[in-house]
Amino acid sequence: MIKCSYWGGPVTVQNTVNVGQPRGGFEVAITGSNGYVTTQLNTPSGYQDGVAYGANAMNAPYDAQGYNTFMGSKLFTQGTWDTSLCSQYCESQTTYNLKTAPKDGTPAKVCKFFNTYILTALKADGSVVTQGQYCSLYTEAWPIRYATNGGSWYYGKDQYVVNYSFGFAKTANSSDINPLDGDVKGAVYQAVADIKWSSLQPFCSTYLGYNTATATATTLPYDLAKYPATVISSACSMQATPASSSSTLNSFATSTTATAASTTVV
Repeated sequence: MIKCSYWGGPVTVQNTVNVGQPRGGFEVAITGSNGYVTTQLNTPSGYQDGVAYGANAMNAPYDAQGYNTFMGSKLFTQGTWDTSLCSQYCESQTTYNLKTAPKDGTPAKVCKFFNTYILTALKADGSVVTQGQYCSLYTEAWPIRYATNGGSWYYGKDQYVVNYSFGFAKTANSSDINPLDGDVKGAVYQAVADIKWSSLQPFCSTYLGYNTATATATTLPYDLAKYPATVISSACSMQATPASSSSTLNSFATSTTATAASTTVV
């Protein structure tokens, strides 16, 4: 007998564990078993066709301006594989972000791209347990070369792997930002938040020339090392005011001793 079975998710070597069973005194054996996984997915309305990443998830760095484009992720555990789960999550998160945008001018994160894949646990006891469909959201559409997360991380002795991974970018429009160019406004306000969090206003005063530096080079704090100089200058100008005092310089020296990176700004 030839039997065909249909599944709402991908068939992998790990989940092909049915080797047959005894029935009525006979052993039912399975032979010639083959699995076929489609790469033709339904494209959600308002999106470009998906790009297949195979067994890798997106591992996006900061963009060219130092901005963190990641918006969050969610694991769906009910129903079959469905790209619209991610597109709906993308839309709802954007709506929420716009409604709750900060009052200080920080731009709300708007979803422009998502990566979806099946997360599977390879248990220490040899069992294979599908965890669900994962959706990760981003403000910028990253190219396939950044899909480098093979997933083989461990929790205890259990191994978690990525399968059936795809990236979907929204239909192109004038508001899109290429991550290789970067989001300048987003990066500036993100840098402002970093300056506030790490109390780097004294560094900014010296960086902008409001205070006389005590050395020929000003050490760049670790929290700001991911930004280009133009972003640092813009962010610092929003946090520092012209002033000059020995107490301010002493505070700066103490701050940079604790947080300085190896990068220097001359």
